[in-house]
Amino acid sequence: MECFYEPWSSCTVTDAVGADLAGLGMEAIARLFPAVRDDGFIVHPNGTLTPPLPLDSYRVVVLHHTGHNVRASKFIPSVLQPLLSCSPVDKGKEYYWWRAVSAAYYLRPNRATLDFISTFRSLSLSSEEGCLSMYVRHGDKGAEMKVVPFRSYVAAANQMYERGLIPHTHKDRKFPIFLGTEDPMVIEEAKYLDSTSSRWRVEYTTLLSRYGTAARYEKKVLKKAKIEVEHHDLEYISMILNLDYAVRCDAWVCTLASNWCRVIDELRATVGGKANKPYADLSMETCPEPPCIGRGISWFGW
Repeated sequence: MECFYEPWSSCTVTDAVGADLAGLGMEAIARLFPAVRDDGFIVHPNGTLTPPLPLDSYRVVVLHHTGHNVRASKFIPSVLQPLLSCSPVDKGKEYYWWRAVSAAYYLRPNRATLDFISTFRSLSLSSEEGCLSMYVRHGDKGAEMKVVPFRSYVAAANQMYERGLIPHTHKDRKFPIFLGTEDPMVIEEAKYLDSTSSRWRVEYTTLLSRYGTAARYEKKVLKKAKIEVEHHDLEYISMILNLDYAVRCDAWVCTLASNWCRVIDELRATVGGKANKPYADLSMETCPEPPCIGRGISWFGW
């Protein structure tokens, strides 16, 4: 993670475990350090096993169980309960707040990532002109949710436009859509929209070809067709670049059943400072009758 983001903590494993690491048995090491287990132990001539790297060089999350039953999907650390009880956060939205601030903290780009974003941020989008962000999640996500066709995204965007929900629109100019997707066929549909619509101009990143990315395919399709794909070296950093563009927009059309769309929502509400801006959810899993269009964060069952 620290290849792209700021460290989560300055604490070492010794600080967390509070024990002499050299005295830990192999079983305890394998349990506490999955990365060591994955790397494999070094077998010495005398039969002893040691990790390939010093244990304090590995990152580890140590959970201390209190003995109380918790609902993990809605868990908020107890240390934050007093803060929330006297805060202006609306009742019922505490878990949304916790998820949002957690995402903002975990995803703090480091200097190298910020420099990369600055170097490759080349699209003609500006804060003065504004934009609407779409993330069309297809491909391997189809195994977890019902994927939504591009035309449904456009229909939702048209509804938002006609209801006057999108800031900065003007009848005398085409309004920019920033499009993110792993599906190259969606890009082709977007090109057609750009060339035929008097309302929309479509922008998207071209850091890598979407035709060769692993996320383009459902796993069962890959297996059945015996398609071999590899992750492109720029695939992850391209996602970060797309995330940066998405958070800079002023309205969003997305599917909240996709974790990536949730991250976009959480960051636009925190570092983006746009929790009151319009968001349209197209997921049947989270929206009874898509699209669910509204301002703020109260529409989506958090």
